[in-house]
Amino acid sequence: VVEVEMPLYAVRGDQITIPPANDMVALRNKLGAQLEASGVIEYNSEAMPWNVHSIALLAGQIKRDLKVYDETIARYGYTVCHSGQLATTTLEGAIKNIVPNPRLATLMPVFEHVYPQRAMGIPLLTAGVQVSFSPPDLEALFRMQGRAYALTPLLLAAMNSSYGFAENDPVRRDYHLRGHYYDAFGKRGGIAESFLQSANGQEFAAHHTAAVFDTPMFFYYGADGETLVPVQKDQRVTFRCLAEAGLNTRKNFWLAESFCYHDVKVCNLYQDDPDGTKVFAGKRVE
Repeated sequence: VVEVEMPLYAVRGDQITIPPANDMVALRNKLGAQLEASGVIEYNSEAMPWNVHSIALLAGQIKRDLKVYDETIARYGYTVCHSGQLATTTLEGAIKNIVPNPRLATLMPVFEHVYPQRAMGIPLLTAGVQVSFSPPDLEALFRMQGRAYALTPLLLAAMNSSYGFAENDPVRRDYHLRGHYYDAFGKRGGIAESFLQSANGQEFAAHHTAAVFDTPMFFYYGADGETLVPVQKDQRVTFRCLAEAGLNTRKNFWLAESFCYHDVKVCNLYQDDPDGTKVFAGKRVE
C-alpha cells in the first residue's frame, strides 16, 4: 500500500494560503480520501501482492489516481505542492485551519505540553509518502525493518522532500526540515530501541510489545471503549498503567502503539468486511 500526503495551497492576490477546514472536508468527501491535520489530503492506494508485475500495475494505478486528485483539487481552486512542506505555512496558520476530528481535537492540546513546539511541525506542517508492507511472519518483519532503517536517509530525501524553507521564513535551512522536527520526539522517534535490542523476529516482537506497554500516551479510551480521555498536564499514562486500572483493551494497546513515531513504524493492517466495516487483519511495516 502506498500513501501520498499532499499539501494544498492557493494564491490569493499576493498571499499563499492553505484551504480552510470546510474545503478540506468537501474534498475528502468528493475523493473518498483521508485528511491530515491541516491543509493536507492523503491518497491511499489499493493493496497489491508483492512481485515485479504487481509493482508495475500499482505504479500505473497510482499515476492515474493522482491525476484525478490533481484535477479535482484544481476544480476547488487549489494546487498540490509537490514537496513535503509548504514553505509559507506557519504553525499559527495551520492551527487556524485544523480539520474537525475527535482524535485530533483531543491530541493537540496534550501534544503542546508534552513536546517542544517544533514537534508540532510533524502533524501540522509536513507531509510525506509512506509505503507499507505486510510481512508473512516475524522474521520477515524484522528483515523489512532492518532494510528500511538502512535506507532511511535515502527514503527521507525521496519521500519527505523540501526546498529548505519553512514557516514563512526567508532564511534557507541547511538541514532536513522534517528530520529536525522529529528530533523533538527523542527516543520515541528515529530508530526504535526495540529493534536495536533484537537479533531476530521473536526478540523484536517481545521488545516491541514491552516498549508499547511503556510508551507515554496522549489520550486513551475510557471504560466504554469509545470516549477519548486526554492525559492531563504533568500526568504520565502508559498502557501498563491502563492495564493496572482494568483498561487493558486491544484498542488502547493499538492506540499506545500509534504514539511510537519511529522512522519505520509497526502498524495495524485492516481489510473491509462485506458490510463495509474495517476489521483487523494483521500487522504491517510502514
